[in-house]
Amino acid sequence: MDLLVIDGNEAKFCGKTGQTKLVSQVTPEDISLALECLLENDQVGIAADEDENKITNPAQKIIFQQLRTSFKEILDSRETILGEIDATFHDAEEKYLGSKSQE
Repeated sequence: MDLLVIDGNEAKFCGKTGQTKLVSQVTPEDISLALECLLENDQVGIAADEDENKITNPAQKIIFQQLRTSFKEILDSRETILGEIDATFHDAEEKYLGSKSQE
């Protein structure tokens, strides 16, 4: 599943449920859910092969480019981000669960 698609001459965002909307209608909540999808599911794409020159609306084109660039950065850093999350939780477990057993 791609989070971003070009349908005809319009740039669209595909949410977790598969429902699409114009990228110009994307909300902060949509972006948050998209980031969650990118981190949790390695089968999610970002329309890397799509030709953005097909998009006729300048605002949609800019938003599409920005979202794709940002999502690509997340995908490229996915393993590092997940590793940092795991390390942080491991440290917290050591600190808090380890100290409980000593009491």
